[in-house]
Amino acid sequence: MALTREQMNLLLRLGLPTDFQNLTDEQYFAVGDKVSEEMLLHGLNEAGDGLNEYGELCRSVIVSLPDD
Repeated sequence: MALTREQMNLLLRLGLPTDFQNLTDEQYFAVGDKVSEEMLLHGLNEAGDGLNEYGELCRSVIVSLPDD
């Protein structure tokens, strides 16, 4: 699955790789951990019961990570 421009910009801002094809295990977990942390710190809506737009972007990156 190709990343959107917004997803790539998020990864670049966080200093993370944007090519998921040949990630090492360390890189894979770093992407998941950092984006999950971002989502928890900045991605919750004001009520705290769902995601805001930034949180949805973070979630979409996590979902884009390969499963294998």
